[in-house]
Amino acid sequence: MKATDIAFVQLVGIKQNENHLSLENKKDIHNHIDTIHACAQVTLAKRSRVCIYNNFFLSWKV
Repeated sequence: MKATDIAFVQLVGIKQNENHLSLENKKDIHNHIDTIHACAQVTLAKRSRVCIYNNFFLSWKV
């Protein structure tokens, strides 16, 4: 499963290129003071962590 397979991640606009995730700076995810909403930033951070963990654990040979 890719990090971008989750519906909310797609709604926020997080894109994945190999092991790199990015968040497009678009008006839809801005808050009332015109900066990127904290929930979008946290979603990006959590998805990044999942990618790191998956790459680490899936590389183990048992």
